[in-house]
Amino acid sequence: MIASDDHCDGGEKEEFFDAFESPLELEKASIGPYPRETIRFPFVKSITSISDYRDSGSMHENLGLSSDRTSIRSVQKSFSLKSGVDVHDFPLRLKSEIIEDISFSNLHLAQELNVVRNSKNEAWIMKFSESSKHLAVTGNSGIISIYDTNLMINESEILKSTPTQILTHHTDKVTDLSWNQAGLLISASLDCTVRLWNKSENPIFTYQHPCPVHSVCFHPTISGYFATAAEDRIIRIFNITSGQVEANYKVASDIYVIKYSPLGDFLVAGLSHGKVMLYQSPNSDLRLRFHSILKSRNRSGFKCFGKKVTGLEFTNNDLLLITTNDSRLRLFQYKTSNLIQKYKGTSNSKFPISASFSSDFDRIICGSEKGKFFIWKTLGENSEKDPEKNNNFEAFGPRSQKVAEFSMFSPKRVVSLANSKFKLNEVKEVIFTISSQGTLKIFYNFN
Repeated sequence: MIASDDHCDGGEKEEFFDAFESPLELEKASIGPYPRETIRFPFVKSITSISDYRDSGSMHENLGLSSDRTSIRSVQKSFSLKSGVDVHDFPLRLKSEIIEDISFSNLHLAQELNVVRNSKNEAWIMKFSESSKHLAVTGNSGIISIYDTNLMINESEILKSTPTQILTHHTDKVTDLSWNQAGLLISASLDCTVRLWNKSENPIFTYQHPCPVHSVCFHPTISGYFATAAEDRIIRIFNITSGQVEANYKVASDIYVIKYSPLGDFLVAGLSHGKVMLYQSPNSDLRLRFHSILKSRNRSGFKCFGKKVTGLEFTNNDLLLITTNDSRLRLFQYKTSNLIQKYKGTSNSKFPISASFSSDFDRIICGSEKGKFFIWKTLGENSEKDPEKNNNFEAFGPRSQKVAEFSMFSPKRVVSLANSKFKLNEVKEVIFTISSQGTLKIFYNFN
């Protein structure tokens, strides 16, 4: 089965090899009478002050857009902690196309940390443990910093200000992180190793590979196994205890990211040209069986050949969010291969930026290469002309420099922890965003 939102001239044939399938010749991409897209971006500048906002009203009127001043505004309030301390006000910077429902108009900076780094332009990975008690952060340096959540209710900070662990055994860039239910952390690196960590600053086990490793993920229900994707285009299934490779699976293209579905019954692999391979993975034997291919790329135009897949995220109801280096996100019903929505607005052509969901899956957040992070409603109301497109977003610039931004929503337990610090349940969401220069900022979105 092959699914795509593309109908591109020059669709190529290629072969895919699976350990449990005969060589499969993929069918050519179909060609349909789809017109070239015409995209219009109205010039809407960032709103940083009341005077800017007044200017934006006349600008919207000149463009023939709505100038409803309740829809784009900067609200600055102070919320009292149980100790009486105030959260730092954050001067909101909002750039928006036409959005009727503003849900993040009350963002406040709660904490700022400088993370260990060794270069000026790093790509960052942030992963919370299953218990939400620990946050692992890593970049090009190969150093992994573990921050614990701050349980003190009389302090506004959500993380402790210094790492509780600094893991330094990798000798090259760390490319991926994954936690299992037992609280073990596993890391993949370009130094050709995957390392397993617990509460010590020395790895429990090192799993050697013949080449750099691009991605790693624990099995979500059988914590004694994990999968890796390496530069030799092989997916390997490892047994944690024995350190043995239980199975190998050869893919016909470079693999950049892999991910198990929440139940562990599927494993997906993001490749180049917007392709995502789907494998069924029965829990009885963990063997991968080819299921289908998703093509996350445009129907026409210069982007129709697709770009590298940089992110894969599941919901809990058979939906898969795919991030690619063509500045697009696409939401698929992966078992039936139906494209649900395509999200536009962010800028992502070089960095391994990945989008993710809020804890209730109602919102999607994604960083960008221009110093902003973007938020969409997961299932937004779109035009009848193209119901798949979702162009309605909220965008925020958390710093003055236009540098790459890596952003995510916190887990639900972190939001509950933030609310425990206040007199009322005033925090709706907690957002973590780190720049390529290594400054981690945490924002509370208040009611």
